[in-house]
Amino acid sequence: MLVSKEVGPDFFYSPDPSSYSVCSIGGNVSHDSGGIHVPKYGSTFSHVLGIEVITVEGKIVKLGALKRRSYRGLDPRSVFIGSEGTIGVIAKVYLRIIRKPEVRGL
Repeated sequence: MLVSKEVGPDFFYSPDPSSYSVCSIGGNVSHDSGGIHVPKYGSTFSHVLGIEVITVEGKIVKLGALKRRSYRGLDPRSVFIGSEGTIGVIAKVYLRIIRKPEVRGL
């Protein structure tokens, strides 16, 4: 599945990786990559609500949640996001998408 700038008519994936036409969501998350919208909307890490990973032992681990800040202490997603697949393979990602701005300024 390729990353699309537009998720629906009124929403978009704001980290907007520069290589959006050829990258996958899993690759985007495993490298924590982003594009020109990162200063305004935040990095990929801040838009990943939850992930399912397959560890090197073959276990499926679910991290994060669909609710904001449902964990206490260290965020377990931070270990996998940006790890480039060295400690596990990302199998499923739950992302936050945002509504497009009403007006575009210069």
